[in-house]
Amino acid sequence: MSTQQSVTPQSHSLQGEAAKHQLVVNPPPGEKPPAKQQSGQFGVKKLDLPTIFKTQTSPTGELDLSNKNLGDMHAGDITKCLKYSMIRVLSLAKNRLTDEGVGQIVRAICDTSVEHLDLQGNKITEKSVDSIVGCLKTNKSLKVLDLSNNGIGSRLMKNKLKNALPHIEVLL
Repeated sequence: MSTQQSVTPQSHSLQGEAAKHQLVVNPPPGEKPPAKQQSGQFGVKKLDLPTIFKTQTSPTGELDLSNKNLGDMHAGDITKCLKYSMIRVLSLAKNRLTDEGVGQIVRAICDTSVEHLDLQGNKITEKSVDSIVGCLKTNKSLKVLDLSNNGIGSRLMKNKLKNALPHIEVLL
């Protein structure tokens, strides 16, 4: 199986567009990346996040960007797209977002109508707890924040999140 075949149908249909944003796509386990792809780089697929935000957001305002191998380098593009979208439910689960990228996204969420943010299974640590709490303390729209399966393990940090954000259901 080639790397192109392992890409989801939605992202595969966008590959021909002139995109500024890139998504690194790893080949299936045990397979080597092709020698060269259209972009001229190893294992790189172009991903046009603005187009995905426009075309894949459901009529009810849900957008699933889980398992897209998104990292901190995509956080800035995600935040820009959030400003101009009417997303209510955003899943960024099982990507490669760390404290830095999540900090950018959480700050952007404060100025949106997002009600449910799924960040489970990323690379978020306890270092980001203070910035998450600081940004979301005054947020009026967010109702659910899923931070499960990340690096937030101490009871102190879990309690800090839940106690400082009583208006948000925080899943840890």
